[in-house]
Amino acid sequence: MHNLDKKDREILYQLDINCRQSDSQIAKKVRLNKNTVWYRINRLIEEGIIQKFVTLINPIKFGKSIYKLYIKLQDVTDETWEGIKQYLVSHRQVFWVVRCEGAWDVITAVWVTTPYEFYTFYIDFSTKFNEYILEKGITNQIEVPFYSRGYLIGKEGTVKCTWGGPVITAEIDDLDFRLLQILTTNARVPSTEMAKKLNTTPRVVSYRIKELINKKVIGAFSILPNRDRLGLDYYKIIFYLKNLTKQRENAFIDYCRRQGNVLYYIKTLGPWELELELEVKDHKHLNQIMNSIRKEFSDIIRNYENVLITEEYKGEYNTLE
Repeated sequence: MHNLDKKDREILYQLDINCRQSDSQIAKKVRLNKNTVWYRINRLIEEGIIQKFVTLINPIKFGKSIYKLYIKLQDVTDETWEGIKQYLVSHRQVFWVVRCEGAWDVITAVWVTTPYEFYTFYIDFSTKFNEYILEKGITNQIEVPFYSRGYLIGKEGTVKCTWGGPVITAEIDDLDFRLLQILTTNARVPSTEMAKKLNTTPRVVSYRIKELINKKVIGAFSILPNRDRLGLDYYKIIFYLKNLTKQRENAFIDYCRRQGNVLYYIKTLGPWELELELEVKDHKHLNQIMNSIRKEFSDIIRNYENVLITEEYKGEYNTLE
């Protein structure tokens, strides 16, 4: 894993579960001094291992839901693909655009406040590019537990936060909103720096952040690593389920969390009921995990499809737009 030693992996793990921890707090947990932790974090940034410190803001708290469009392409030239990519990446409601191999060629995710908003996007996209679309699928994302990268330290994953669930819009004021805008740019900005930008005090900033966490507006502070630099493959697994009971679903959710490589357990409405997203060493590693899952849950898995995500052209966590 990019020649990362044990201490680098431990630091990455601590940043993954809460990147707003201070260098001193991380130092105590990884048994290094504060200056060494500071140096290692900056080296991980400079080497491109850490791409960004992200704030996971629950879109449901702003009355937004997530739809995904899955596309199988046909008769696409390089020029045509550039047009499709540019359309998706530049669309203000699209927050995720990836190129894939396997069951689908392109997946894109969209923030919307009503189903009609997604319908408008979908019709416009289809009208422009219909001749290049062989097959398409649509899902509505219902609930998503985010799991920690337990594989970094050889442990099980933990639940960092959950997106979705019942629609309960949070009440926030202008100061909260401006605070969130800063945090979406860089989740690790010190409270003192934010206080200056917001013309308030660090104490007020810390209190407001705590309240936004309590209201479940902020789910977690984490990292966006460069998987290529870490030598990892990124897969989405699409599951078609059968005979699903609440008891078996809970067992499946917990089993996936304990794997350490599963990042998201995505409940959906659409042609399929579930998606997992994983970071693994290679296809052999994925097969080991999938064989284990199939053996343990053959009673509820009707079928599944692998999707290898090869390129990410847009990936934003800012639900404030």
